[in-house]
Amino acid sequence: MANPILGIKEFYDAVGGPAEAVMASDGYEAGPTDPGTYRVAHVSRHVSDSKYKLSKIPWGAPLRVSGEKLEANIGGKWSDVEKLTGYSLKTIEGHYKSLGYKGGIRDTWLLNDFGHKTVYLYKDRNKNAHWDRASEPIHGEFVHPTAEYEAAEIRAEEKKTVPAYRLTPSHGCVHMRPGDIDEMQTEGFLRANTPFVVYPYRTTMTTFRNDVANVGPPYAIHFYPGMQKLLVVGVQKRYGH
Repeated sequence: MANPILGIKEFYDAVGGPAEAVMASDGYEAGPTDPGTYRVAHVSRHVSDSKYKLSKIPWGAPLRVSGEKLEANIGGKWSDVEKLTGYSLKTIEGHYKSLGYKGGIRDTWLLNDFGHKTVYLYKDRNKNAHWDRASEPIHGEFVHPTAEYEAAEIRAEEKKTVPAYRLTPSHGCVHMRPGDIDEMQTEGFLRANTPFVVYPYRTTMTTFRNDVANVGPPYAIHFYPGMQKLLVVGVQKRYGH
């Protein structure tokens, strides 16, 4: 009979929303990350049609200046950035400079609030370890970096230094460093349907849900918002006599 053996694979820094609901500096409410058991739906670049105006343009979209207008190439079509976001060329240039980009605007869009890669989660309502899109909507809180984290890492890479910055609380999503998300994806930790457990804020890593690791992919992700840590656990099989 096969017995699962849990093994800790990796720790990562990760920060959720504040433990108590507050009004954030941008005028929107920020609250605690929802506890519960989720699964990874997919990983991709996020585009928002709602309040995050700078996120209406996907990360990395090519840019060009046409006269006094800034244009972004989205899906092969050049679009006026000011019409999309409400921000003028001068204002966008100010955003780039505020993030520490020397020379102002780069040749690609680096202002998307969700960074270059977003992890989407869903609740496995029928417990079949598979994303049933019609009945299992994407959870409203994502795992992602921010434009500020991305800028810090890009600047450090250009200077050939080690990036130094702190993760900041979100509105409810899980904030992580861009490189850590890349590593998790490369290592296979973020493959589709991987369990992702969010614990209550007072829970420490002495409390551990090991049942979720026994279903589906060989990894399970455990996020402890009160400790600002994310733990990846792997499962190996050992066959008894």
